[in-house]
Amino acid sequence: ETPTGLFGTVESIENMKNAYDIFYEDSTFQDYCLLDYRTPIANGTQRECSAPLTPLLMYYPSEWDEEKAAAVIEELKIPGNMAKFNSLALCIIQGLYCELVPDVTLQDKMWAGMLGKNISDITSKWDMKGDLVSNFTQVTELATYLIQVDLFKGLVDFGFDKDFSVDNPVSQYSRGIVFWGAPLEDKIAGNEEEEKEAEKKEDDEIKEYVSFVAICN
Repeated sequence: ETPTGLFGTVESIENMKNAYDIFYEDSTFQDYCLLDYRTPIANGTQRECSAPLTPLLMYYPSEWDEEKAAAVIEELKIPGNMAKFNSLALCIIQGLYCELVPDVTLQDKMWAGMLGKNISDITSKWDMKGDLVSNFTQVTELATYLIQVDLFKGLVDFGFDKDFSVDNPVSQYSRGIVFWGAPLEDKIAGNEEEEKEAEKKEDDEIKEYVSFVAICN
């Protein structure tokens, strides 16, 4: 444990990234990783491996809008805004459970919609395809607020420890998942059929042997 935690220095963050690079920079990883079928691709283009589940996605985005991140942080810092956004976001952004939302002003609806869009714009670039954000302390600060946002906390809270918060923007531990592929369903079915045939053949051979022994005796 250190006073700055795992995400407090360039060296620490890069060392964690190196652990994932062992897999993602391996020339054969494409053969056994979980392919990303959620992202549309052009004809003839090979699908990429799914990104790992790790906070490093936000530290190595393909694009980082520092001004937009600062604006989101400032909005969520204002007392009462976090609770208001949590009460509105599911309805305004996802269109769900709007019957549970009390009457709100058009101004609040527009505010929640714009804030949600800004957060979505930022998180949509979390893919670990870019360089380490130079202002990585801003990334950590943003994470301390997003971890309180019900609609977006699932993108953040998995990789930080239980004590990570606005008051304690330090995480001594982290975790991540590298996703592995699996045989296609028809391949699995084929394997099961092959196993059944092998078992039947083995049973027939045993029966034949037993019959032979019985005749010899």
